Amino acid sequence: MSLSKKIIILVVLILGGLSLYLIIPKAGEREYKQSDLYSYYMFTDNEIKKAPRISSKYSFSYVAPDGGQREMSIITFIGGDSMILGQYLSSLGFSLCRVQDNGREEIWLNSEREGVVFYLWHDNKLKKSSLTKATV
Repeated sequence: MSLSKKIIILVVLILGGLSLYLIIPKAGEREYKQSDLYSYYMFTDNEIKKAPRISSKYSFSYVAPDGGQREMSIITFIGGDSMILGQYLSSLGFSLCRVQDNGREEIWLNSEREGVVFYLWHDNKLKKSSLTKATV
């Protein structure tokens, strides 16, 4: 095999490995804005993308599955009315299943979509809300 073929194969292997490194989600959490197009389109779940924007101040997070941990896609708002997010979940066929953490966290389930859970968290003191979709 000629030297130029070896160099081409080496370059292809390096570029292939680099692209896999960029594409495959790593364990841990990634926070980003909608303007970060790569992260937004690569890591944001479609139902989180379609969630109503209850405030102009918002960001996204992605948590990669690691061991027994679920994959999570999150939108977090500063300000806004979190009841609108509950209406959105109802329109998707989800029902409020449980309220915990002194009323700050709601768990929403849909009996026809096993393995999908939505968490709606809001803190009136901090004026902060988040909608999380967790999947197995």
